[in-house]
Amino acid sequence: MALDLFTCEGFFTSAMPSVTIINPFSTKGWSNNTRSVLPDHIFHVLPSPTLTLGNLNIRHSTPDPLTSVTEHEIATAVPFCDRATER
Repeated sequence: MALDLFTCEGFFTSAMPSVTIINPFSTKGWSNNTRSVLPDHIFHVLPSPTLTLGNLNIRHSTPDPLTSVTEHEIATAVPFCDRATER
């Protein structure tokens, strides 16, 4: 789900009249290493500021350094963390 918010006055400056909020919910895909929502579908390059939040059902030490994760969990989460970092 994505929500585009718009105001004539702009949210941050008049040059940025819109903000996009993306809220995905991802579950296990066709295998244990995949998810139902792909990283490219979540982390778009958009012309307006974008906030991506939601439940991706992944575990990785980057967003939560104190959590203990297995190599399998890291391998599943790496595509999401890499794409988020790139964008």
